Amino acid sequence: MARIQQTIIREQRFTNDAAHELRTPLTAIKTHLQVARRLEGSAAMESLSHAEEGVGRLNSTLDQLLTLARVEGRIRFDDGEASHVAEVAENAIADTHEPHLERFVLPPRWPEATLAMPRELAVTALRNLLDNALQHGSSDMPITLEVQWEPGESFLTFIVSDQGPGVDEATLKQITQRFWRASKQQGSGLGLAIVTAIAERFGGEVTFISPAEGGFTARLVMPVTMPKTTKP
Repeated sequence: MARIQQTIIREQRFTNDAAHELRTPLTAIKTHLQVARRLEGSAAMESLSHAEEGVGRLNSTLDQLLTLARVEGRIRFDDGEASHVAEVAENAIADTHEPHLERFVLPPRWPEATLAMPRELAVTALRNLLDNALQHGSSDMPITLEVQWEPGESFLTFIVSDQGPGVDEATLKQITQRFWRASKQQGSGLGLAIVTAIAERFGGEVTFISPAEGGFTARLVMPVTMPKTTKP
């Protein structure tokens, strides 16, 4: 009974938070459209452009909300695609839409391992960490992606590091909270919450380190599909 009550409270909080987060961009879009109706020429086009940007941000937030709801709601994901580490990493990098791919420092080769989870979710979790590094790291410094795994180990670790200013200890404790943002920079505030939810659903974990001298590192631990042993 207590577990059910906790679930209800969590869902009520999620609904309230989501309503608040969606109301703000909707109000801004409405305002820009109202202004555009009263203006002409370039001024009207500028207001319409702002409204269009707001629609894009709202759409991104809705996508993140749906993903989080599906993961936490235990809805089954079965995309039928094997989660080979190399393909997960390559797809996650491509999904960041970073135009300067040379910013990513990658390992010389990817381990021959398959993650024990749907590829869609593995890509989403890693992409969100890369997006976070791109957004908060120094724009002229590289983003490093490493992988730690040895044959026979049941878990693999992705390590994403940036060389930005980093965050303090208090911020580290809050960054996975839904809708929490370290600044007024654009973003839904859901990216790291989704990473945490995906990792926990499949028995993994995500941890964050930010040294006093700067920089930020995320360690994402994911389960690996172990080869089936045949009985003699």
